Amino acid sequence: MFQAVAGSIINEILPTANNILDNDKMSFFEKVEHIADQYISVYKRNPDLVYFIFNELRRDSDPLINLAKSEGIFDYLDRLISLLLSEMDAGRIRKIPLQYIGCQIVSQLFFPFIAKSVITKMLLDSEESFDTFV
Repeated sequence: MFQAVAGSIINEILPTANNILDNDKMSFFEKVEHIADQYISVYKRNPDLVYFIFNELRRDSDPLINLAKSEGIFDYLDRLISLLLSEMDAGRIRKIPLQYIGCQIVSQLFFPFIAKSVITKMLLDSEESFDTFV
């Protein structure tokens, strides 16, 4: 079941994300924003998806790695890493180990949805403001 769910997400996000990376008219920051918006829109439409992915990753990450290899995720990540490194070399972003950047990106995309209830009750005015927050 995980492969079917994750595969459909990949097939929904990856082509658009690759098109964004190919867009020479966008700055690095615009590309990151648009790619993040793609993920967030999928999570908004499927709020339980984050929990499902999180639990599957905790249980066994091998199926995700295998699916990522077969669906071209590593090619996409290589392109994203290349873009990050060129931005670092140009001095537009601070040089930070890529592992930290990867963890930060994943946490920013997952955590707000995992902690939605706490974030909404403690930090936001209403449930509706959560959509603006993410």
